[in-house]
Parts: sequence; C-alpha cells; structure tokens
Amino acid sequence: MGGMGGMGGMPGMGGGMGMGGPGGNMFGGPQAEAKLKANPRIAKYFEDPQFNNMWQMCQQNPQMLMQLIQSDPRFMDVFKELTGVDLMDMQEKEMKKKDQEEDTKKKREAEEKKKKEEAEKKKKEDEEMALPEEEKQKIALLKEANALKDQGNVHYKKKEFDDAIKFYQQAIDKMPHEITYYSNKAAVYVEQKKFEDAVATIDQGIEKAREQGGVDYVKLSKALQRKGNALVKMNRFDDAIEALNKALIENNDHGIKMSLQAA
Repeated sequence: MGGMGGMGGMPGMGGGMGMGGPGGNMFGGPQAEAKLKANPRIAKYFEDPQFNNMWQMCQQNPQMLMQLIQSDPRFMDVFKELTGVDLMDMQEKEMKKKDQEEDTKKKREAEEKKKKEEAEKKKKEDEEMALPEEEKQKIALLKEANALKDQGNVHYKKKEFDDAIKFYQQAIDKMPHEITYYSNKAAVYVEQKKFEDAVATIDQGIEKAREQGGVDYVKLSKALQRKGNALVKMNRFDDAIEALNKALIENNDHGIKMSLQAA
C-alpha cells in the first residue's frame, strides 16, 4: 500500500478527513462501529485484538486512518464502508487516466514525427523534381546502386561471400566513382583471406573516386583503414602504417588510431 502515500489530500475528503459534520466524527461512537460490524467481512476483523486496538486509536484520532490504510489494507474496507469512497478504485482510475494520457501523448508524438518525415520527404522529392535532368538521372542511379549494395550487405552478413561480391560489383558498375562499394567489396576479400585482392580493390576505388574529385573524407578514411588492416594481415607493416597514417589525416578517428597502434 506504499502507493497510497498521497491520499491525505485527495479531492472531496477535506482537511479533517473524518468529520461527518460540524464537530462530528464519523469514526466515533457506537453507530460507526455498529455499521462496520453489520458488514460480515469487516465484522471478522474485530475478532483480531490488534485490529480492535487500531480501531480505537482511529476513533480517538481520525487523522491516523490514512497511516493505518497504508500499513493495514483492512482499513481500506473500513474507510469504504463509512464514507462510500473506494480508495483502491480511485487509485486504479487515476493510474488508468495517467496511462491513457501517456498513450495519447505517445500517439500525438508519433503522428507529429510521421507528419514531419512526410513533409521532409515531399520537400526532398520537390527539390529533386526541380533539378536538371542530368542530376535526376544521377540520383536515380545512386538509389539503384545503393539498393544493390544493401543486397550485398545482406549476403555479407550471412557469409554468402560470392553473392555479396556479385552485388557489390553491380553497384560499382552503376556508380564507378563511389568508393564505398569498393570498400565493401574489399571487406569480402578480407573475409576470404584474399588480402591482395582487397588492397587492389581499394586502390582502384580511390583512383576512381579521385577522378571525379571531391572525395568524401570519411569514406576515404574508412577505405584506407581497411587497406591498412589488409596489409597488416600480409605482414606488410610499413605499407600498413603508411595507409593508416593517410586515413588518420583524412579523419582523426579513434578506430583508425587503434589500427595504427596495432600495425
């Protein structure tokens, strides 16, 4: 009953919380006790001397009732019988109300998030529609290539390496200047312990990306890190350190530092 700690100030009970009228006490006198004993369930409580003692204390000081309710749930029945107020029911209704309010809040937040995402999607689509035809074709190609890369990732996670390479290569064929696809393909070669193929693939990807210019430094650093790790596997430590230092110049990343330290 620890959750009833705040009941003392519940609406409708008043500060006196036991006053049946001016100067009256609903817990005092034989009438209150007679009313309680008329209830077969509560009547049995009076067979317990401890309950009797607590009831006498409550008659003398009605303010003790809320403390007794928290320590002895039998006084819930006493309060309900004398006042007609079911505190447990009130508490359950209050909890239900809070749950409903929380659900409403979550639904509202979810709707707002959905609306925001839809608005951003529409804005992006409108911006794409306003682009020159050449740019539209490039975006469409990128989407197709990324879809192929995603399929490759599925096979990679399943350790279906031949299928993974096939899809990564198809992505490369769509967008030959995107270094990520080469890096992913190299990751498969590393898993297959084909370290020379991994290094060659990354070198090819870096060369193609630089042909177009404006290489993403994060993507480039990841590719160089993968190359460095492959070179370590080949015991070409000096070359590995060189590649990892280049990766670190592109992106001062903790993971690259760890690879460099290992090399």
